[in-house]
Amino acid sequence: KIQKPKKQQIYEMKIKVLKDTVQGLSDFKRKNKLTSKAEYRLAFREFGMTIGLDAIQRIQSKHSVSIVTAGQKIDTDEKKLVEEILKDSSIRGKINSFWGVDNNRRQESWMDHEDINEVMFATSLVSDGFLDVIN
Repeated sequence: KIQKPKKQQIYEMKIKVLKDTVQGLSDFKRKNKLTSKAEYRLAFREFGMTIGLDAIQRIQSKHSVSIVTAGQKIDTDEKKLVEEILKDSSIRGKINSFWGVDNNRRQESWMDHEDINEVMFATSLVSDGFLDVIN
């Protein structure tokens, strides 16, 4: 029988996911991925990040609550982490613009994963449709 997680376990899991997200964004920026050539980038990974950033931003602004609280009172740790993540929301447009250039999509790194890249790119460009479906 699967047991329902306790509130403290859920809280700890949310904080861990948020901290991991902040760390992932920090690593992405530190490694200057936005200035790397297409041949050294994996588009589908970047699009996953853009979709996640868009989801956090949309839910945050649409409902004026944190994506991680589902209407519960947000604590200081969660608020700071969400705000830190949202500081990087401009990355979304930069990634979509980069992969919108035809020449970048002609590179081997794109072509090797073309099927998933195209689906993820479309989802990133029109993530509101995808996010409305799962919401």
